[in-house]
Amino acid sequence: MCCNPINQMLRFSPAKQPASRDRCYGFSLIEVMVVIVILALLAGIVGINVKSYRDKANQKKAHADIAVLVTAIKSFYADKGRYPT
Repeated sequence: MCCNPINQMLRFSPAKQPASRDRCYGFSLIEVMVVIVILALLAGIVGINVKSYRDKANQKKAHADIAVLVTAIKSFYADKGRYPT
């Protein structure tokens, strides 16, 4: 008897099945579709989390860049006695 779960649920007799399908290999369409849906959900969740971490990293980098500019302007003022134009 074939290992197809649908055939097992419907209780098809082995006589009604083609002779070439005495053994089934591989996955059914439903199994493949379930796996694809699960992977898509996981990818969506990971994508959202990665985007938020990337946004936070960009904010921290911008704050660090502003701090460097402030330090450079203060250093210029200390050396020249005026602000850069």
